[in-house]
Amino acid sequence: MPSTTFPIAVTTDRLVEFHGLADILCSEELGRLPSHTTDDPVAEIIELMALQGQTGDQIRAWLHDTPEAIAHREKPPVPPLPPVPTREQLLTGQVTLQGMVIHTTKYGDMPWWGACWPWLDSMTRKEAAQQLLAAGETICLLGVPMGGPLYNEDGNFYSPDKFPALSMTDAEVIAMANEAVALGFSGLWMFLSGDDGAAGYQVATEQVKRLAPQFGDLNQRTVWIPGWDGVWHAPMPNVGTGYTPQMIRQWSIDARAAGAIYLGLEHGTGYLPCGEGGADFQPGGVMSGYDLVLGEFDDDRFDGSVWQILARFLGPSYVRPPDQIAHDVPGDPLYPQAHDPNPLWIIREPSERGPYIYRVFEYFIYGFVRNTPAEHVLAVKRYFEACGAQHVC
Repeated sequence: MPSTTFPIAVTTDRLVEFHGLADILCSEELGRLPSHTTDDPVAEIIELMALQGQTGDQIRAWLHDTPEAIAHREKPPVPPLPPVPTREQLLTGQVTLQGMVIHTTKYGDMPWWGACWPWLDSMTRKEAAQQLLAAGETICLLGVPMGGPLYNEDGNFYSPDKFPALSMTDAEVIAMANEAVALGFSGLWMFLSGDDGAAGYQVATEQVKRLAPQFGDLNQRTVWIPGWDGVWHAPMPNVGTGYTPQMIRQWSIDARAAGAIYLGLEHGTGYLPCGEGGADFQPGGVMSGYDLVLGEFDDDRFDGSVWQILARFLGPSYVRPPDQIAHDVPGDPLYPQAHDPNPLWIIREPSERGPYIYRVFEYFIYGFVRNTPAEHVLAVKRYFEACGAQHVC
């Protein structure tokens, strides 16, 4: 092999200098660092040009005119990320769980249910995000699929034939969260896969211990929720599907130890978490580690499962609706829970982190994804709002 003579003295210091020059120029002109591989020899070309005596300005001019550098300059600017929300903004931010229709190229008109987000491809997420953000949404619902379909029942929009079995790696979950923020959502509500009693508790514990540390600064934007309404649903030993109060308490301890900043819990229809009234929300109580409580209610059901729950979470803001007043008779056999003259306001005292936030969350999702018109769903939303509920989802 013939030898090569360079017009400059080749020393270790000069080679280090040229290597650094290549990194600097690539970062500035290409927006990236070189990989120093045969498939990406740009750094080596720069170093060879330097060894041949070309100046830094000459090398920059060459790199500036390469197709990659031109394409980099012509890329549209990356919009800034939305500001990190305050605690109040994250807990009370707008999120619509039912009653909104989103149009997408792949699925047509979708009766929007945010739990579908992990199942959507990148294009559909972008289409949905544009419409959601235009409607004022600030929160994106996320999840951690574990090998099952989104909704394992036929006869609804999100049936397994359209939203089949799916699993995601930790890296994919984190990328999905970062993508949601880049699309413009300031906050994330992360629903883990914990809806299966004691077994679900173990899953939700393992997931938050594994994912929260990897979220890093994303934790400032994220409410971690162990699962959906199955976490606190018929929570009776050997009968129900929910966690025990001890599990509820321990999950919050483990989640905060893993780096989670904000925690939420959803209760099933008519099940007050965690059954001990105001003591649960006092310092050291079962619910004292949580910030956000989400309520599930059955479609078109207006009885004690609504009135008693709302009265205890809304306190003086609760407005008794006409249908409750009509049955406000002690011992009414059809509405035994309508009469309650002194409901306990269980979240009257704030936690050490701030006020507890209660939100009506699932109140017509079952029917909405099965062709109940959005107008009917919104009428039910107005019923809850007339009862004094704020930030109804």
